[in-house]
Amino acid sequence: MLFDRYAKLKKAIPDGSVHIGLKQVMPLLQGKLEKCDPPAVAVEPANLDELCRVIEFAAEKNLKIAVSNGLSPVSVNGLSEQILVLTSRFSGLLNFSKSRASMRVDSGVPIETLAVELASHGQRWMPLHPVPSGDSVGSLIASGWEGFRNWRDGGTMSNIRAIEWIGFDGRVYLSGSSLVGADSPDVSSLLFGSRGKYGIITSVELAVKPLPDARMLVLFELPEAAKAVELIRYLRVAGPAPEAVVYFSELATEILRSANDHTLKDKARVVVAAEWDTDCDLNSEWERYARIESDPKAANGIWQDLFRLPKAAARLSPHRTTARMKLPASAIEDLEDRFRDLSKDYNLGVACWGTLEQGHLHLWILQPDGEARTNRQAGDLLKKLAEDAARLGGCLLDTKPASLLNLHDTAIDELSSQVS
Repeated sequence: MLFDRYAKLKKAIPDGSVHIGLKQVMPLLQGKLEKCDPPAVAVEPANLDELCRVIEFAAEKNLKIAVSNGLSPVSVNGLSEQILVLTSRFSGLLNFSKSRASMRVDSGVPIETLAVELASHGQRWMPLHPVPSGDSVGSLIASGWEGFRNWRDGGTMSNIRAIEWIGFDGRVYLSGSSLVGADSPDVSSLLFGSRGKYGIITSVELAVKPLPDARMLVLFELPEAAKAVELIRYLRVAGPAPEAVVYFSELATEILRSANDHTLKDKARVVVAAEWDTDCDLNSEWERYARIESDPKAANGIWQDLFRLPKAAARLSPHRTTARMKLPASAIEDLEDRFRDLSKDYNLGVACWGTLEQGHLHLWILQPDGEARTNRQAGDLLKKLAEDAARLGGCLLDTKPASLLNLHDTAIDELSSQVS
């Protein structure tokens, strides 16, 4: 009997919560749902032992497991007769170690809480730029979040020392580059971006750095994508290296201009934002395109204007197909050419913004509606872009909607106004 099955589960996690039936489960979900979409049960284990018991229960009953951070309602697809595990109770640990220059945190800790705690110690975790709202540390890693400060110091995995996780065999594992003599292989890079496919992240040790004494943000307003390629070549060889280099495509720049009349000049076709943790001099060739800001408060204001892009795009086009793209900087000009050609062929706008090479670009296909025919066109256009990305030395990521074991959604459409 179903009641017996779930009564045993409740007994197995006395300090956690078990949500059974549509009345209890539906408040945890969002979006348009078919009959087969809601999970049979949603579970919030209170600690590591209870999570292990949930996994054992699922194995005993031959139920698959999907994972979400539980900080906000989640979109699901086809979870009938499956367990949805919410990790929001894993949020008690935030331990800063000055000697290790690290912060140990539970996976369910909200990102905003982490940002505040780091600031109280005069520290920062480099991938937290911007600060994604409504997300947790574990789901950020499972979704493959890179942040934008990866030009000089590497991406997220370069700033993680260790990960504690539970496999679907019910065993607890430790993985990471800092674990000298560990009795299991380092599979951190496999967990990054896996969206819960191999197990559930329970805690993480983050490599942190002191807040800088100085900051310099430069907004390069460029006449064409070819100039952006030249600029990025210059930034590679001109010292010191910037921490962040963020590119905004032609359509993304148009959307930014419509959302922030005072931020961008009319002549700017594409934008590159670069930030240093020290003052530096620019070549005179690039000063003519540059808006330089060394005041931290003013720099934060510019970043906030730039990070309004997702909401501005949502207002302009509520219906859109999204993906992430890895791409070498040298391919930007060719990519913009393909955007223009494909936009004409399919009558759909294509915009991208984000980091190149170490990180990823956020790719949006803007649709006039959500009709099936338009969705198919957007899907066909995305396939063309996947081919183009491969030809240009890159690749597309996350081109499919979230489904079972794929529920760690990065809240890119709800970026916080916090910047650090």
